[in-house]
Parts: sequence; structure tokens; C-alpha cells
Amino acid sequence: MVFANFEGIISGEVQPRSKDLPPQFSLRTDPSVIRFLGNFGPLVLSFANNHGADYGETGIKNALAVLRESDIAHTGIGENLQSAFSPVVKDVSGVRIGFLAFTDLLPEDSYASETRPGVAKLSVENLRTALVTAKKSSDFIIVSLHTATDVRKAYSFWPDAHQSEYARLAIDNGADMVVGQHPHGLQSVEVYKEKVILHSLGLFVYDPTVPERYPVSDPLFSGTRFKGGAVAEANICLEGLRNLSLFPSRVIKSDNHLMVVPDDSLATLLKISFIRLRLYLLL
Repeated sequence: MVFANFEGIISGEVQPRSKDLPPQFSLRTDPSVIRFLGNFGPLVLSFANNHGADYGETGIKNALAVLRESDIAHTGIGENLQSAFSPVVKDVSGVRIGFLAFTDLLPEDSYASETRPGVAKLSVENLRTALVTAKKSSDFIIVSLHTATDVRKAYSFWPDAHQSEYARLAIDNGADMVVGQHPHGLQSVEVYKEKVILHSLGLFVYDPTVPERYPVSDPLFSGTRFKGGAVAEANICLEGLRNLSLFPSRVIKSDNHLMVVPDDSLATLLKISFIRLRLYLLL
């Protein structure tokens, strides 16, 4: 079972919503991507991120229609409030794993309401309510949080206070693991009340040439420093998390093709070593 954040929306040609960024930062993928996503096996996608509403209500409706016709489950968006906050629950070897996703990095009119499709808004009350529902049908709950104090803040290995606050709140209200990914790189982990918080797994598939387009003087410089990320492999049983492994990766461009390769740079190896040591000492 694969759980991943899909940054953007799946839709045919549609007008992007107006926002204070160049048009290339409105992220849309053609519905033909479904064939590619089929290579990952059983898949749950989160669309609760700061690009999930780049193409407005129409883009979200189109994505929901495409997903309904595929075998790909989704969370973090929905036809209405109830749908957006409903957990995806998958039976994996006899363990019912629930998936939820939230973000608070969008304009208010991008969030799902009782009568409007949209993205699942991260708030204290929404998190509590959704987790109460998820616990009724799940043995183990994984929550995706796409959040930060400042959406354009430069990447740091350390999570900010806003990330930590909401991750701990999720654990307090019944989550068994929290996974973040807004910062454009791998961040430290935290063990809180014997539960693992992966503050950011960073990026998996991205264009590594984007940072080259924005010099230090450009306002978009900080937000376009892409630092790769990691894939997390979790072994889960009815008693909880048994084991967690991280596999760091980055993207290179060769002959106009993107390739995901292991990241064996010294900086990343030091990060991974620190994370592994922390997990060993605290779990």
C-alpha cells in the first residue's frame, strides 16, 4: 500500500484561479497520469496541499471524476465537507489502516463546505472531528499534514512551531503516525507519546532545474530551493508500528527525462543518520 501527496490537481484544460504567483506555479496534471500512477500498485493519494485548488472548484470536480473511474483512492478533497474529511480505510494483511489529510495553506473559498467541493481545511476542530470518525473504522491512522508558519519560508531541516503543534495535536486526538511534506526537503522526525511524526518527507518527483531560474534577489528564491526527500517504509501490525525505514532520494534530469535516484550526498547521509539514531533511542 502506497500513501503519497499529489501536489496539484488532475484535470484537463481549465482556467487556473488567480493567485499572487507566476502561472507556472499553478500545478495541473493531465488525466493520462492515471496510467503512470497504476505502476505503484494499491495507492492512496492526498490532495490536501497548497496547490490542490490551483484550478478552483472546476479542477477539483474534474479530479474527483477522474479518480472515481480509477482504482486510486483519495483523501483531503471531496464533493463536500463530509466527503473531504472522510477517511480512506484499507485492509492491509488484516490491519485496517485509515488515511486522512489536511492543509491550512489555501484561501478560505478553496476549502470544502457543506455545499461546495474543496480541500480539507486543517483546524483544531476539523482534526478532532475527523479523527473521532476515523477511529471507529481503523486500527491504525496515518494523518498527512501540509502546513507551515510561512508558505514561502526557506527550507530548514527543523520543523517550525506550527508544524509541531498540529502534528502533536493529531497524535493527541488519535493519530498513530503523522506525515508532512510541505517543506521542499527531508526534515527531522519526532517521537511524541510513542508515536512517530515525520515532519516532512520532502519531494519525490519534481523538476530539479526550477531552482536555476530564480536568483537570490528573486522573491521566489527561498520557495524554489528543492532539496529532494525520502520514501518511508512502515511495517504496521495490530499492535502498532513495528519498524520504519527511510530511503533518501533526489531527481536528476538526463536527456530531457526525469529520473528518481538514491541521494547519497554527505548532507543527506548525515540527516538520515541523525533520524535513524533518534528513532533508535526514542522508540
